[in-house]
Amino acid sequence: FGHSTIDFSSARRETYAGPAVAPKVSAGDLASDLRRRDFSVNALAIEASPGSFGSLLDQVDGAADLANRTLRTLHDASFVDDPARLIRGVRFERRLNFRFNAVTAAFFADAVDRKLCSLLSPRRLFDELRKLAREQDALEMLRRLDELGLLRQILPHANPAAAIVARGEMNVLASLYAAIDEGALLEDFQRFNLSGVERAAIVQAHAELREAP
Repeated sequence: FGHSTIDFSSARRETYAGPAVAPKVSAGDLASDLRRRDFSVNALAIEASPGSFGSLLDQVDGAADLANRTLRTLHDASFVDDPARLIRGVRFERRLNFRFNAVTAAFFADAVDRKLCSLLSPRRLFDELRKLAREQDALEMLRRLDELGLLRQILPHANPAAAIVARGEMNVLASLYAAIDEGALLEDFQRFNLSGVERAAIVQAHAELREAP
């Protein structure tokens, strides 16, 4: 039957001094730990104690959202506290075939209007892009980011409509520039302070895509 890995961590509470600022972490109880999650479907817990092992703990109606394939933030400042949740939400939406509920969609649009992703550190933003680029349907996720108005804020010269289907994170990101010269790609990616290895990898991926028949 194979093996499963279970990670254990203590319950914690997070408070944010400002938008996109790393949270101050302190000890908390289970209720506060679950309510700091990004979406309600990620705020479900399973009892591990012998007397009630396997029982579902659902304090935010996450099970109903799971059944309805709905992504719902737990409070109105969720995307303000951590704008990386915008990209993560699109990953979940496409990977799981879920949809944002109306209120969360409005919070998303407001966060895009306020350009909150620009407040993330360059490294954090690039790491979120790389996670998305590893997904099976990465190109569709990037097109969804474009549809929601977010991709242009992150990669102004990207053209997902002309992207070539590719595999591998650097290939996927470079594919957004398949119809665009290297200068535009480097202009967009210089903000992320890429390492020499990362820069070489995306330039090579772009060159190979441009040379492909």
